[in-house]
Amino acid sequence: MTSHRYINSQQKQLGASLVSIMAGLVISSVFIGGLLRMYTNYIHSERFHEAQSALHDKGRFVLADIKRIIVSAGLDLTYDDIANGTSGLAPVADEAGKSDSIIIYHRREDGCNTHLNTTTANEVNNVTIWVNKNNDLLCREDANGAAISNGIRSMQILYGIDTDADDYPNRYVPSRLLTTESRKNIRTVRVGLLVGSGEFLASAATITAKHTEYQVLDETVEITENSQELFQVYESTIFLRNMSSWVTGG
Repeated sequence: MTSHRYINSQQKQLGASLVSIMAGLVISSVFIGGLLRMYTNYIHSERFHEAQSALHDKGRFVLADIKRIIVSAGLDLTYDDIANGTSGLAPVADEAGKSDSIIIYHRREDGCNTHLNTTTANEVNNVTIWVNKNNDLLCREDANGAAISNGIRSMQILYGIDTDADDYPNRYVPSRLLTTESRKNIRTVRVGLLVGSGEFLASAATITAKHTEYQVLDETVEITENSQELFQVYESTIFLRNMSSWVTGG
């Protein structure tokens, strides 16, 4: 009788031990699963913030470089240059759905990769800024080209027109709406860029609700591919202080 009670007691203890082990395994798996989810969310968040930071740095850098180039429009041009039809700025006719481009004229030994200096060039320099089909923002000084940045999905340009002769713009228009008379009254250039984060990709889990359409000044740009790239619109207005009365066409 005693032996039966001992065996039953051992069986009950064994059963209780198995239940405890199973409960411990369940609790451990839940705990480990929670840790894995926390770690995964942390990695996603870090990748997102890294891509976002890289995107903002790129946007600020590209706008600063474009401003440096455009603000030199008209520098050291002579009245003979103007009389011969060379203005400081040549708006290029834009096309719907495509990036705009712009040509700058000046007489400085300055261009795509160098900052302004005080040396006057012997010839008029022209600098062109445009976006190619590979989404590279390019700058060409006469025959020499240089890349400013990649991952530029769109560049749109509006021109600020002074309509009341106070040297400040009253309205902004795309180049296709400029007339011969309004070209003489361009005072500012407003640049809009749709910039992508490029090689810095966010995790798919963090961008499931991202926009597919972006408003870049007067143009709506649609991103059609399924990409983990982040996008942001950046804008800057550049005052053409060197040529308030020199823009004659182009």
